[in-house]
Amino acid sequence: SATAAPLGLQVFCLRASPFCAPAPAVQVQADAGLMSLLNAVNRSVNSAIRPQMRPTQVWTLGARVGDCKDYAMNKRAQLIARGVPAGALRLAIGYTASGQGHAVLVVRTTQGDLVLDNLTNTIKPFNQTGHTLVAISSSDPKKWNRIS
Repeated sequence: SATAAPLGLQVFCLRASPFCAPAPAVQVQADAGLMSLLNAVNRSVNSAIRPQMRPTQVWTLGARVGDCKDYAMNKRAQLIARGVPAGALRLAIGYTASGQGHAVLVVRTTQGDLVLDNLTNTIKPFNQTGHTLVAISSSDPKKWNRIS
């Protein structure tokens, strides 16, 4: 069912509306080329941002220091820049196994949804992350749905 987008993402979208434009929902072909690209972007962003909780909850692009939301946003931006359709990329929020709030990037593929996570360089299927994800964006980053 529908739910509100996280407030920090709503603020970001007011400032960077082109990044938050709706796109047609698609799945990308899960082949060796895609996996190589996903691995490269996941590792690159994971190493480029120094983890640190920030006092503001506004999601950020281009961060050198940030939290899980910033990692997810930067991965999304880099994948779009490298030709992955925005409609195949979803932002998701939930909790780690230890109960800490967390955000990840989900890539919709022909072989299922894959998660790019700042807590690991390993890309995992959606149901094998160990996280409890509670909400996910649609192909329109401003429209979110609860995960049952």
